[in-house]
Amino acid sequence: MTLDCAPPEIAQILSRQNRTRWIPVLESWLEQYHGLEQFIPCESEHPRQLVLTALLELPEQADDQLMARRMARLDFLCWRARHADGERWQPLHESFHGFTARGQAFCWQWDTERPEPPETEAWLLSRLRDGR
Repeated sequence: MTLDCAPPEIAQILSRQNRTRWIPVLESWLEQYHGLEQFIPCESEHPRQLVLTALLELPEQADDQLMARRMARLDFLCWRARHADGERWQPLHESFHGFTARGQAFCWQWDTERPEPPETEAWLLSRLRDGR
């Protein structure tokens, strides 16, 4: 895992919040979406920026469940991608970079998260338990 997946600000905020266990989790999660920002017109809606904003808005007493719940509902999770043959990107199973390396991606924004929030929450919490 490269250290540039999550901006230093995210690691600093997590350190200040005594949530350093989340650093590798959010780094690996953001890596799944790396490259998607080229399709998102507004920089404030890029994955890294939305994670940063969510961390700053998180209540100090928030537990891991609440943090996972908030992360699983960020707006960048409403973006979809597919190949010309109809194959759809599965963000928790393949990175966006890996998906686009196999063919041109057609991207669009939808009104619901994908994967559904409970699936993303479970993925994040599983990574947190496993320390990755």
